[in-house]
Amino acid sequence: MAPPQEGHSHRAHGKQSNKSFKSKHSTKSSLRDQAKGRTHRPATKDPVSRAVKSASSNVQAKNLKVNRKNHAKQVLAKKKEMLEENKGIFVGKNKYGDKVQRVVAVVPMTEDVNAEEIVQQLAASIESECEGVEGYRSVK
Repeated sequence: MAPPQEGHSHRAHGKQSNKSFKSKHSTKSSLRDQAKGRTHRPATKDPVSRAVKSASSNVQAKNLKVNRKNHAKQVLAKKKEMLEENKGIFVGKNKYGDKVQRVVAVVPMTEDVNAEEIVQQLAASIESECEGVEGYRSVK
């Protein structure tokens, strides 16, 4: 039996390279696979046409951004409008900027209840005053 040699190892060698003069990835199928469906567009060497192309692409990009912003604004406006429609009738202000009025009828069910006193107590509970004549009162 032979004694083991120390420090002896084989280096990994690269791939075998027969016919190195042949180009490696230029077959029709490999070029087609590389392009993946893109068609050939010749580069424009004319500086004027390059400037026009870049300017038009900038305008298109800007329009895309403007369109996105406009769409977001429209969505927000629509949501706000839907919320306004769903609000109760006594919330907010009317078209003249005044608070929406509430009409409340106080009807005594027995003779021992005084409706005017009840209205005054209701007005006092919201820290307002009661105005009006006879059976008609207004709270401000």
